[in-house]
Amino acid sequence: MKVNLVATVTINGQLLLAENMSKVTTPPQVMGVFVQQAIEAGNIIMGHSTYKMIMQTPAMQQAFSGIEKVLVSKNAIPEADCKIVSSPKEAVGYLKDKDFKTAILAGGLQTYNSFLSEGLVTDLYFSIVPVIISDGGIIAPQSETLLSFKLAGQSMQAEDIIQLHYTKE
Repeated sequence: MKVNLVATVTINGQLLLAENMSKVTTPPQVMGVFVQQAIEAGNIIMGHSTYKMIMQTPAMQQAFSGIEKVLVSKNAIPEADCKIVSSPKEAVGYLKDKDFKTAILAGGLQTYNSFLSEGLVTDLYFSIVPVIISDGGIIAPQSETLLSFKLAGQSMQAEDIIQLHYTKE
C-alpha cells in the first residue's frame, strides 16, 4: 500500500504546524491539492491535533465528509467521527482491509514521525512556502534510521509555492 505523507514545509525546513497556520498565510491552492489527494484516495490518516483543526473548520468537514477518516491516538475521543487506532501499523492495516490502495497521511508532526519510524511512508509531498520560522517541527524518524527517497516530480501550486514529490528508494 502506498502511504503518502502530505505536509507544508517552510524554506528553512520547518514543518508548518497547526498552531503556525494563523501566522502564515498559505494560498487555498495548497490546501486544495491536499484535499484533492484525500478525496482521490478516499481516506485520510491524522493525529489528534490535526483532527481537531480539520473538524473545527466547516469547509474541511464538508470536504472530508465522504471519505474514510482514521485517527491515530492512544486516547478515545467520544465525538470523533472516524476510526480510532493506536498505531501507524494498525491504521495502514485497517485501510488495507478496506481495499484502499493509497493512504493520505495528513499529520501532525508526531504522526508523521511515527509513520516514518516504522518505515511505512512510501511517498512524500512537500509544499514549500516562502517563509522562515523558528517554531515549526522537524520531520524525521524517531530513531537513527536513514530513509532514502528520490525526486519523482515537482509542480507549482501558487506563486512562490512549489510542491516536491519524492518516492521511497
